[in-house]
Amino acid sequence: MLFDLLGLKTEPFKNVTYFLPRGRDGKPNSNHIPKDHKTFSYELKDIYDRLDLLFPEIFDPKYNLTSITDYIAESWPIQISSKENIKNWTDLSEFKGYPEYIVSHKSSLLRFLGHLQRFRKSSLFIDKKITSTYLGKEIRNISAGQVFLVDIAKISSLCEQEFEVGDVMKAIDEIYSSGFTEFYDQYPEEDIKSNQSKKKIKQIKETPKYVLIFIDEINRFMPKSFTDRINAVQEQIMKTLIAGKSRGTILFSAQQFKSQTDYRLQENIGLHVVAKLGDPELCKDPYSMIDKSTKANISRLNKGEFVMIHPSFRHPIKVSFPPQILKKPFYF
Repeated sequence: MLFDLLGLKTEPFKNVTYFLPRGRDGKPNSNHIPKDHKTFSYELKDIYDRLDLLFPEIFDPKYNLTSITDYIAESWPIQISSKENIKNWTDLSEFKGYPEYIVSHKSSLLRFLGHLQRFRKSSLFIDKKITSTYLGKEIRNISAGQVFLVDIAKISSLCEQEFEVGDVMKAIDEIYSSGFTEFYDQYPEEDIKSNQSKKKIKQIKETPKYVLIFIDEINRFMPKSFTDRINAVQEQIMKTLIAGKSRGTILFSAQQFKSQTDYRLQENIGLHVVAKLGDPELCKDPYSMIDKSTKANISRLNKGEFVMIHPSFRHPIKVSFPPQILKKPFYF
């Protein structure tokens, strides 16, 4: 087999942790529950500074909702009285003491509370975590060599799925905002002891220098738009993608058709991998970097074959997977 010639083993990844969404009974909401799994959910204190990611599909031209979410993030913890602060989703859904310059119209507050109640019906947004964890915290503590798989397949709401993606992207950005990676690049390892404490050294060494992100069906989160409007989740994905070029964050995304994704995503992609497609799809703008001869070959590809296009390659490269591998189903 070709895998044997290359010295590769057809084994699943090791050191994998599976993160499954919390169900209504507190148990994982997933079609399959592997051994090494954790259930995740969200308390208000976990995500008070990223509530804007909860409303990706809401058109807010006058920034009425944005002003409320920004106020919550900047004023946290918000006082209900002289002795009590907002602690959970229930408190927030009942709070109406926003300054007049934040909520100038009662309708804006009612709109915010209405959308908040909609998310409160989900089993993911709870007042107190008992058996689950916060996904963003786990992402920020990832170490080199670890593999995290986040399952959102059984989450029925697209808004909730978008939130999970945006929250993970933001958590990845926060890994680098801590400054550990920049310090590690600035000082040789032998000089670190003279500049930082042992605790800092440990954090520096555990911070991964490269982070690989895989998003399946990214067209659900970065769909083609006929306007220049971009929501908070899409903005977070683009921020991670653009900043990743200089800090070692690499995004791999998959979709059925490139033409169904936002042009801003396609403009920032370096490596393009294309499987068999028909001529109507290949004639669209996202495939303009492919010449006619290559497009003709792409339309005749077989199962297990695809073409890679990258500016570093003089010509597109055809890659084939051994058919024996394709016939074997993969399970956790």
